[in-house]
Amino acid sequence: MPQCFIPQCFKFNLGLAALCMVLITACASKPAGIQDEGLNGKLFTNIVSGDIRLFRFVVDVPEQSVRPITQRNQSGQRREALQDRAELHKKQLENIEKALKDEQSLTEFCPNGFTVIERYAVLNELVIRGECQYK
Repeated sequence: MPQCFIPQCFKFNLGLAALCMVLITACASKPAGIQDEGLNGKLFTNIVSGDIRLFRFVVDVPEQSVRPITQRNQSGQRREALQDRAELHKKQLENIEKALKDEQSLTEFCPNGFTVIERYAVLNELVIRGECQYK
């Protein structure tokens, strides 16, 4: 029987540490498709003549997985899926717009608040465009 040079208590502690690392990693990860609370987007600012301050806030949306076609005539199901996705994007844009009011970088750029010009979803992005309010 080969002898091991590592003491038995060290083996136990090493195993316990490895188990703790696995559990911490598993608890820290989140299921796919769930966004963190808060804004994970990019703010683009522009100041044009007359001190007009414009901004664009862009949030990347993960692509939906593509599934194989199982039947040919599923136009009703496809239409429902597109409507569901459009409704989801609409709700996400509303939530982003509400959260933008507390976004520090936007508050610094627009100290008197802002007005949303448009909001839309295109490809894998949610976009909100706006203009700063003036005194």
